[in-house]
Amino acid sequence: MLGSVLDEIGCMSGWTALDMGSGPCSMVACLTERIGDGRVFAVDLYTGVMDSLKKALSDDLLLKVVLIKADLRRLDFLRDDFVDLVTAYDTLSVVEQVTPGGTPYVLNEVRRILKPGSWFVAIEHWPVETIKAMDKAEAVEVRWWRVHMEIAKALGETTGVEYTTDSLKKTLTSAGFIVSHWKELESGDVEPGEKFIPYIVEKTKRIPNKVIREKVLTEMKSIEEDGKKHGMRRFPRYVFYAKNPTHGVLKKLKPLPFRDLYRTTHLGFV
Repeated sequence: MLGSVLDEIGCMSGWTALDMGSGPCSMVACLTERIGDGRVFAVDLYTGVMDSLKKALSDDLLLKVVLIKADLRRLDFLRDDFVDLVTAYDTLSVVEQVTPGGTPYVLNEVRRILKPGSWFVAIEHWPVETIKAMDKAEAVEVRWWRVHMEIAKALGETTGVEYTTDSLKKTLTSAGFIVSHWKELESGDVEPGEKFIPYIVEKTKRIPNKVIREKVLTEMKSIEEDGKKHGMRRFPRYVFYAKNPTHGVLKKLKPLPFRDLYRTTHLGFV
């Protein structure tokens, strides 16, 4: 699936790319195979991404990756007009959960570091409630997403944003991108099930309502067991292709307090 997404970009040999919220690193792995002697920056709050990288990449490909733990709202370790491509795979929908109100800042940073006329490629899932699982492997992923939403709700947190194609286009356009087109993606292949990262487990244990807490922990254990048994299939998604304007002006946003940025990067994503 990701190969076909990047095919539309064309030759990327020698490029510098940045993947936002790299997670299981499937996009990073795909990028490293296409950039030749280029470089991929993998940016995430979760340092466990390194384990995912080691599993996904050979030693030679791993040398092309720079892993950075950072808040996506502030990427000032990269200069303006530095990268040729920015990718976001199921990342924008999570931004508002981790950093409420952060989407304008994240997209401003994407535009700042992107070279004029370069691509921003954003993949998002369809709203979970609209998904009808095609098999048991896809049902595992649907449950995986739902339980994350249940945890946030039980803790009184923002649950993130489930974009439709109309709302994502509006968000990108408002940020100053020129949206080229979007296309629907098919369900992915069956992959090994994922374990919930320690940070999510610890969050769940902080749910004050004991009944809800035990119910969610039981569901998480069941999801992991079913993931081992059936695997996990990525349910249908869609991808947007947007360009950074050649002569675009960045939005003027209120500066983020350093204390806020520090708190975010020390949330326990280890």
